Amino acid sequence: MGTQKIYFITVLFNAIFIYSLLGQATPPVWHNVIPRQNLTQEQKNVILQSLAQYESEYDANVSMIKRNYTYHEGMPNTNYRGHTVHETRLAADYAVDLLDCGDSRMEKRAFDVLRKLFSLQDLRPNSTTHGLWSYFLEEPLDKMASPDLNWADFIGTQLLQISINQRDRLPSDVAQGLDLAIIYAAGLIQRRNVGLDYTNIAIMGTHVTIVTSEIYNLTDLNQYAMDRLRRFSNFTNFNGGFTEYNSPTYTVVALDELGRMKMHAIAHEVANLTDQLYYIGWRELAQHYHLPTGQLGGPHARSYSTLLTGDTLSFLYNSVNGTWDPRLPLPIPADLKTYFVTPLTTPRGFNRTYFRDPQHIVPDLIGTAYLHPWFTIGSINHAEMWWQRRPLIAYWGTQAKPSFLQFRFLHDGFDFSDIVFNSVQNDGRVLAGIVFGTDGGDIFPNFNMIKNATIKAHDLRIRFDIGGNDSNTTWHLPDKPTDPIKFIFNNISVQLALPIVLFSNYSQPGWNITRKNGVLSVDYVLFTSNVNETIRIDLLGQAAAIVAVQISDDKSAVMSPVNVSKDSLLNAKWDGLCLSSPFKPDKFSKLHVLPKFTCA
Repeated sequence: MGTQKIYFITVLFNAIFIYSLLGQATPPVWHNVIPRQNLTQEQKNVILQSLAQYESEYDANVSMIKRNYTYHEGMPNTNYRGHTVHETRLAADYAVDLLDCGDSRMEKRAFDVLRKLFSLQDLRPNSTTHGLWSYFLEEPLDKMASPDLNWADFIGTQLLQISINQRDRLPSDVAQGLDLAIIYAAGLIQRRNVGLDYTNIAIMGTHVTIVTSEIYNLTDLNQYAMDRLRRFSNFTNFNGGFTEYNSPTYTVVALDELGRMKMHAIAHEVANLTDQLYYIGWRELAQHYHLPTGQLGGPHARSYSTLLTGDTLSFLYNSVNGTWDPRLPLPIPADLKTYFVTPLTTPRGFNRTYFRDPQHIVPDLIGTAYLHPWFTIGSINHAEMWWQRRPLIAYWGTQAKPSFLQFRFLHDGFDFSDIVFNSVQNDGRVLAGIVFGTDGGDIFPNFNMIKNATIKAHDLRIRFDIGGNDSNTTWHLPDKPTDPIKFIFNNISVQLALPIVLFSNYSQPGWNITRKNGVLSVDYVLFTSNVNETIRIDLLGQAAAIVAVQISDDKSAVMSPVNVSKDSLLNAKWDGLCLSSPFKPDKFSKLHVLPKFTCA
C-alpha cells in the first residue's frame, strides 16, 4: 500500500507539473501546412473494429493499455518481465487509432490517454532526458538502468499523425500539450543527433524533426533536419545501401517512416531525397526475397525471429496486393514488384556493400546472397555474433512449410556478442572464421561490455540451429569431430563442418545434438561445467574456429576437405574460397580482417 501511495503521488505531481508548465509557456504556433488525410467511413470502421482487441486491456484508472511484459530476454530491460505494465509507446499508438476511427464516443478516451502520456514525458528543462518517455508507467526514467532515447522518435512520429490529422478536434489543453510534447521530443532528437549508421532511428528522427519544423515554423530545427536528411542520403549512397542492412524488422520500420515522409514532404528537395531512399529500402527487401519459401534471404543486420513473423508477412502481402493501411500507403516500386510475384526458375546471386570506411581502417561491409529455386543462403563478410544478427543464414522448403539453418555462438545458453565473425561465400558454400574478442559486449555489442577481458561461464558452444518444418530430421554424427555432418531434406543436401576448433586449456567434448521447441540444435561444445568459471579471454593463446557450410541441389554431394594452415592467422582453403581469420583473442578493433574471395 505504501508503494501505491508513492506511485499515486508521483503521477499526480507529474500531472500538476505539466499543466502548470503549459499555463506559463508561450504556446507554439501551429500551422496546418500538411494536407490532412481524409478516410472513408469504411476505412474508419476497419480501425474501429481493430480497437476491439484492446477493450479488455484498457485500464480506465490510468488511461492506458495494460499488458503482460514479455519483451525478448536479450533486451537490457528485464526488471518487469512477466509483470503487468502500461506501455507509453502503445498509449501513443492507441490514441492515434482512437481519434482516426471517427467515432465520437472514443474521443474522450483519446483525450484521457493523451493527457496521461503528456504527464509521463520528462519536462525538466535541465534533464539530459528532457522530452523523453520511459518504457512504461511503472518505471520512471530515473529508475531505468538505461533510458531508451529512441522513445522520443517512436512516440514523436505517432503524435505527429495526430497533429496533422486530428488537432482541430482536441480540447485546448490537449492541443497545447500535444504541441509541446512534439517540440520537446524533436528537441531531444536534435540534441542526441544519432549516428547515420543507426538506419531506422536516423530516418525516423529525420521525419520527426522535418515535420515538426514545418508545422511549427521552427527555422533552426528545419536547418538541422534538412542537413541531417542530406547527410543521411549522401551516407547511404556512398555506402551502397542501409548500414542496418536487410532487416526483417527495421528495414520495414525505415520504409514506414520514409512513406510518412513522402506523404508529409513539403519541400521539393525532401520529396526527391525521400523517394531515392524509399527505393533503396524496397530494393533491399525485393532482391533478398525468396519467393519459393516466402522468406527474406540473408544476411540480416537485425532480426528478432529467424522465420518471418506475422507483422512482416502482412506488410509484404499488403504492399504486394495494395491492401495497406490507407493512412500509410507503401507501394512497391514498379520495377521491383517482379521479385515478389515472378517464380524463381534459375539461381541468382549478388554481393552488396553496406558500409565503406572512408579512412580504410576496417574493410568494407559486404553481404552475399544466393537464391536458388529450392533454397537460399546468405552471409556477411564480418560481424559480431549478436542475437539480432544473422551473419550466416539459410532457408529451404515452401511458403507453407519453410525451414532454416542459423549459425550461432552461445555463452551460457545465450548468443555471445563478443565473438567476431569473418566469411567468404560462393553460391551455396560459405567459409567462415570466428574468434573471441577481449572487449566486446556480452549480450549487446554496445551494452554490458566485457571488463578486463574477463567473463564467467559454465558453458560455451558453437551452434547450428535447424528449425521450421525440418526440425524433426534424423542425423548421424561423423566418426571424427572435424568431418562434416550431412542432412538430406527432400531434394537438397545441407552439410556442416568445423575443420579446426581451437580453445586453449579447456577440454573439447565435441558434438552434441538436442531438440527443443521445434528446433534441432547441432552443437560443438567448447567448454561445459557444473559451476561458473572465470575465464581470462586475453590469456587464451587461441580461441577460434573455421566453419564450412554447403547447401546443394545434389543430394549425393560430398563436401570436399577444407585445408587449414596456421601462421599469424588461420588460413583456410576450400575449392576456390580462401579465408584468413585471426585465432588469437584481441580487441574488437583489431579483429576484422579482409577475407579473400579467391585463392592465390
